[in-house]
Amino acid sequence: MKKLLLMMAVVALFAACDDDETIDVKDYGMKTIEADLGYNTSAGVSYTSQVYIKLGEESPVSEGEYDTDSWTSFNLCEGVDGEEYNVETTVTGWDIVFTSYRLNLGSSAEPYPYDVAGALVSSDCQVAFVEFTESEDADAIAESFANLTLTDIADAVYNSEMDAIGYDWKSFDMNSMLYEVNSHYFYFIKFENGDVYKLRFTGFYGATTSDRVINAEYALMQ
Repeated sequence: MKKLLLMMAVVALFAACDDDETIDVKDYGMKTIEADLGYNTSAGVSYTSQVYIKLGEESPVSEGEYDTDSWTSFNLCEGVDGEEYNVETTVTGWDIVFTSYRLNLGSSAEPYPYDVAGALVSSDCQVAFVEFTESEDADAIAESFANLTLTDIADAVYNSEMDAIGYDWKSFDMNSMLYEVNSHYFYFIKFENGDVYKLRFTGFYGATTSDRVINAEYALMQ
């Protein structure tokens, strides 16, 4: 009898909900990103693809191809003579775009425009950053990242710049002539609704070392 009454109560609860109401079940599981930047120096440029991601969705929102209408030339060289500053794109519904973009690596007095490969964020979110320094062990880094909660980053300071993630989550090793990924760099991406995602990069190569495939993992924080 008690089971019957409980079942009836549950049915009544759902029946009382309006048709437009939905139950929001958030997914806090770890997800992965694989973004192929189409490294191809024979094309006259280093990178020929850009990948737009909406966090939480499995497939890219859009993938731009160089020298077509789907490509956006991002140029963050504001105030540099002769440079066409651009942080706008016609692509909508994205949070992060993995792409090549132009940045001033010099100063305003002595500008040095340079093309880099990295991650840009949309104006809908802000980014905070923490460098994990407690251990250099890959397993310890991964475990610490996986266990991070919102309480752990309560004092985080967020940045609204488009290149708040940027390109320096990797560094070039002159001895091996290969990139090394700083997997101990942890990024936190906050949205206006209060949601915060944690993200870290785990790779920058594909099937061969000449590829430029960005690998990252992320999760909605709780």
